[in-house]
Amino acid sequence: SGTCFVVGPDRVATSEVVVADPPPGGFEVCFGEDERSVFRVEKVLGVLPGEVDGCGVAVLRVAAQGDGGSSLPAPLRVASTPPEGHEGTKVYVAGFGCHRAEKRLQPGQFLGESGADFHHDCFTEPGSAGSLQPVGKEVAS
Repeated sequence: SGTCFVVGPDRVATSEVVVADPPPGGFEVCFGEDERSVFRVEKVLGVLPGEVDGCGVAVLRVAAQGDGGSSLPAPLRVASTPPEGHEGTKVYVAGFGCHRAEKRLQPGQFLGESGADFHHDCFTEPGSAGSLQPVGKEVAS
């Protein structure tokens, strides 16, 4: 299990570790707080590996409609590059940990980047793979 977010029409992004060992029945993603909508994952479109094993990003194609005819939330605006020269900037990891029904917001600081990897000191826990790291008005993933 892990956290994902919408990046485009019928597209979600998550951590590569979430898709490394697919369950026998396939994947589903859920959105919503009070009324959850479930979307079937149709295909893993690709994985961009990170510099450290398991730290890459997977992009998935999901069904256009969820159970009950629900639509995906609007995509997030994602930064194309990490913030340069902003070490010490406050950042947050937002997502679900294992066996948690509620979303967590974990504060920290931007420590820098190397290659395609974004480094922070926010606390994360199992199941938060694929969580967002909001910085300012855009989001780095």
